[in-house]
Amino acid sequence: MDKEKLMKEIAYTSFGRNSLVIGLISHAAALIIGMMPASVAGSFFVALYSFSWLIFVSGAYQELTDRGYRPLGIMHFYMAVVAAVIPFIGPLTGLMMLYNLQGSKDTSQEKTPFGFVASIFKLRANVLLVFLFIAVIFIVFALVNTKNDRYFKHKAAESILLKAAFAAELSESAGFVSEGKYFKVRIPADWGREDGFLLKEYKEYGVRLRAPGSSGLDYVLIDIAYYAGRHRTPERFIFDILNPSWPKGVVHTPVQDATISGMAARTFQIKTTRFPIAGIGDEKVDAMERYVVFPAAEGFFVLLYNAPVGIAEKQEALFQQVLHSFQPMTSVDTGPADKDEITEEEYSVYTDFFKTKHMPEIDSPVPLDFPAEGGLVYEKTSDGKKITAETIEAIEKSSGKPDHSLIESYNSRNAKGYSLKDKILVNTVTILTEERMEEIRKKGDLGKGFAQELTRSYPLEGKIIYLSRIGFDREMNNALFYAGSSSGVMGGSYFILMEKTGEGWRLKHAFLNTSWYY
Repeated sequence: MDKEKLMKEIAYTSFGRNSLVIGLISHAAALIIGMMPASVAGSFFVALYSFSWLIFVSGAYQELTDRGYRPLGIMHFYMAVVAAVIPFIGPLTGLMMLYNLQGSKDTSQEKTPFGFVASIFKLRANVLLVFLFIAVIFIVFALVNTKNDRYFKHKAAESILLKAAFAAELSESAGFVSEGKYFKVRIPADWGREDGFLLKEYKEYGVRLRAPGSSGLDYVLIDIAYYAGRHRTPERFIFDILNPSWPKGVVHTPVQDATISGMAARTFQIKTTRFPIAGIGDEKVDAMERYVVFPAAEGFFVLLYNAPVGIAEKQEALFQQVLHSFQPMTSVDTGPADKDEITEEEYSVYTDFFKTKHMPEIDSPVPLDFPAEGGLVYEKTSDGKKITAETIEAIEKSSGKPDHSLIESYNSRNAKGYSLKDKILVNTVTILTEERMEEIRKKGDLGKGFAQELTRSYPLEGKIIYLSRIGFDREMNNALFYAGSSSGVMGGSYFILMEKTGEGWRLKHAFLNTSWYY
């Protein structure tokens, strides 16, 4: 056919046509399911909607590549990726983008008054493939819908209540020893057991117990876990539970000290609500989570009891049996604080530093992010970063002559390096251990290689923050420390001066020490 008579098409490749058509079908099916009664399982809607977005984006990517574009290099593709999440309008926006971006296929094609609409009807996929896909949707939908039928769910919940009411008398227990032999405990023999719900690569070990008959949102769980690592602390664990990034306003009981089986512990309880995924499925369920946290010489242990409110009290006796049978197999003696250990007041300064909202303007020869904007903090404190005469002069110009005790305290505490623990109580701050740093160095070497490996390992960070220990003046009203930031290809360091207020510590001044570019 003469190229002058060709009509624009949305898709030219086989993969593109099939992906776009299947994406449209699954998108429509997900929307239809989303409008059905609440008895339908929400997980099916989420899975199908997510699949429709993924396959649609894959088809668009293939089509743009076939036309000579670099999809990841054009803004239209990213706009289509974001728009594709929007119901109904999103896929149409993506199709319109492909219709207009013809690239190497654009050969002065024939213009028709309904070109875009006509091109949609030319978007034909393999009939057998489409038929099989629709059949799979119906089969999976039928299975999920049957399992989540209201009658079935009601019977399952009723079964849990009956089992819970007599759990303490009927459940036989069995001994359990964790992987690595970090703890042992008696667990109900008739409960389900999951051993792999924690991340062993991060030195997390434990077991999850699930009550028999658990179904849907009416499940009952007991988690027993050991979070190892010299930098892991119960303080940060409790903070993260009570101060999640979302949702805000967790309702909880006060954190209380307790002694259980002769061991020091901290315990608290929070109220939660279990929601069906995407608002589909059963009605929401009010639940409670009870935490018992045991500090250890390295890391800490956690026992969690998680149950719907109506069942929790009936199952309490069984949880108490498990709790009082728990025995650590590693030392829980934290011992007296080392006089050279980083102090609680220093961690308060670090915490308030990373809460800084208004970053100072620093005149630097290279563009730098201020360290308080980062979140990946190296475990070892910086040593040998002496206060120079220039820094003292800068402090004097901005804040008056510094107290000699401030400089002396800083220099004495930074004669050597110390290990930071995970006590910086800010959600976005993570401790980078020496072992993880060494892995990045081995894989990435130096410079750009290091930067690339760092980004691959921590895609949301891109830079490492280095901190010194903190010096205080005699009245403990001013704090001075070193903070550096490095991405592997550029970096900078500062001396930070903080002052104490009625609400904590605030950034008073930041003095640029060095900046560099690789």
